Amino acid sequence: MTWPANRILRVLAALGAAATVQQIADATGLTAGQVWDACDTLVRNKLATRQDRGIYVITAAGVAAFADGKTIKCGPKGPTGPKVKRGTLRERLWRAIRKERKGTIGNFLSLVLQDGDNETKAIENAQKFICVLCQAGYMTRLPGKQQGTALSSTGFTRYILVVNNGPLAPVIRRVQRQLYDPNTGETVELKEVAK
Repeated sequence: MTWPANRILRVLAALGAAATVQQIADATGLTAGQVWDACDTLVRNKLATRQDRGIYVITAAGVAAFADGKTIKCGPKGPTGPKVKRGTLRERLWRAIRKERKGTIGNFLSLVLQDGDNETKAIENAQKFICVLCQAGYMTRLPGKQQGTALSSTGFTRYILVVNNGPLAPVIRRVQRQLYDPNTGETVELKEVAK
């Protein structure tokens, strides 16, 4: 497999003159979008120059790179993992869990709820998050329950933090049934936990 930028460099070297995006696309079999992206990479690396919008020509450095058989890869330069959102309920909940180490969902939520948070959705979100943390082995249920306030209450389940890898909240990947830990870069498979 040849990288798109290398294919374009080959075409520009063979032409020895300026070429339009459409001419490059026709000669390489790439889409116009792929040509635009790869040409941007070539321009950034000073292997080609942009004469006008959509018109490119190879530079002396580009000719040398082509002659040397240098591989020019297009693609992301930075991290490509899941983005960790800041200020979310789960992030605040993770900070509370790390601080308290053990408690009930209600205990943890009482520390993180803010004005404007929908309490019903926050409880559902916290239940899902803590359930996944248990499935990944980051938290576990403690034996016994904390006594409830209503006469008919069966009590509240208590949890304890078992794995504390750092300040960034783990990210749930529901479709893959995984938990991504941005602190370590590791992915943990989720397993069923007895209720």
